[in-house]
Amino acid sequence: MRQGRVKLCGFLSLDEANAAHRLGASAIGLNAVPESPRCLAADQIETFTAGLHSEGARRLIGIFVRPTRDQVAMAFRQGLDALQLYEPDLASLAAPLAQSGQPIILAQGVASQVDLETLQRDWFRWRSAGVHVEAVLIDAKVAGRHGGTGQRPPWDMLAAFDAGIPWILAGGLNPDNVAEAIATVKPWAVDVASGVESAPGRKDQAKMAELIQRVETAFEQLPDAPPPLWT
Repeated sequence: MRQGRVKLCGFLSLDEANAAHRLGASAIGLNAVPESPRCLAADQIETFTAGLHSEGARRLIGIFVRPTRDQVAMAFRQGLDALQLYEPDLASLAAPLAQSGQPIILAQGVASQVDLETLQRDWFRWRSAGVHVEAVLIDAKVAGRHGGTGQRPPWDMLAAFDAGIPWILAGGLNPDNVAEAIATVKPWAVDVASGVESAPGRKDQAKMAELIQRVETAFEQLPDAPPPLWT
């Protein structure tokens, strides 16, 4: 049963993305960051969104770093349901995003309490500007990188993170450690890319299935688990 807690990211194969959806991933992340080995071109994203929506996938999330207004407008025309944004510019994007009503996820690498406080402030700033921020995503902080590093943020610090806002744990998660991560930090959902791969962008179906099952079991065993992020 799909619990609304697993986002799998960085697909280069539509067949693998559809397999992830069928296995129970609630959200599929499509990478539009040129520096990433998992980046899809604009025409590929349209192909993916059409193919995934036809299979019944309802949460397709585009991943962008410092996007422009034109990129944001194009992303929704391509059929993406939400955007995951690293280092977005509030001044240029708040108005069009608020007007569209489309949801976003604010993503940031975290290594210190200061980083967490910055992320909390950004959440409230964007929400105050009328933007539908459905969650924040906490990843490992690696210089010059935005996700997909296989490194993890400090779980011990995140265990005390209680901001009263929905948040997603990313960074270094795989089938072997995801249950421990959930029990330790109690996120609302998890985000995984490299942890279910055989090579960058190439997803292993057995690993995806195992990870999704372990996530579902871990949340079922978690007392006072937060509500599922996606339905």
